[in-house]
Amino acid sequence: MKAYGQRFSSKKMAFGNTYKCLPCGNTCDVTEYSRPGKCPECGMNLVLKSGINFRHVKADKTCSYIHHHKKMILVDVRTRNEFLGKTTHLGRFPHAINIPIQSIQKRYTELNKYKNTPILVYCSHSHRSPQVAYFLSQKGFTRVINMDGGLSVLTNKGCLEF
Repeated sequence: MKAYGQRFSSKKMAFGNTYKCLPCGNTCDVTEYSRPGKCPECGMNLVLKSGINFRHVKADKTCSYIHHHKKMILVDVRTRNEFLGKTTHLGRFPHAINIPIQSIQKRYTELNKYKNTPILVYCSHSHRSPQVAYFLSQKGFTRVINMDGGLSVLTNKGCLEF
């Protein structure tokens, strides 16, 4: 038996739960499985499809999206050193809050006053941000958006600070 869930087509999904990998912006985001496990393509956890309650914005649309949603909260889930540009030089969005993924379970209550405000979650490659977006949506945050692809694929760097 393989360590990940079995794939199946939408025609076979009449019974039981459906699982998907936490969206990472890759093609595996659309594949569905019959049981939990790990996605064989990206390694993300497979979770109940019905529990994925956050939206996505493509990296190349992020600057425009932020510009049109002035009250949006930006959450950078990279390490403090990444956020400060000490280990990577990808930049960051102005006014972003840095809550590293390793701290999210202890620090998410800092965001409680924004439970109904749009929250854009991002990282460098969109492997950590979907996990945090999923976590926040499970904690009752109603307007969570994940930046697909992360800062590494952002072509318009004009809205970043370095």
